[in-house]
Amino acid sequence: MKDYIEWEGVELLIEDKAMKSKKNQFNTPSQVERKPFKRKEGVTFELIVLCLLGAFAWGAFIYGLITLMG
Repeated sequence: MKDYIEWEGVELLIEDKAMKSKKNQFNTPSQVERKPFKRKEGVTFELIVLCLLGAFAWGAFIYGLITLMG
């Protein structure tokens, strides 16, 4: 249903928000099924543990140098 108003002899169209068709993730007609998150092949639990151990080792090394020099 289109509504018009008249202003100074000119008919103006009143648009509802529903009349505008913006396609985004919230108003799509059918819900798109999303695949569950899959971890990349290269990132494993062992790699995460090794990175944490490496960060701990570097931190201990720097702490040791600071205490040795200071």
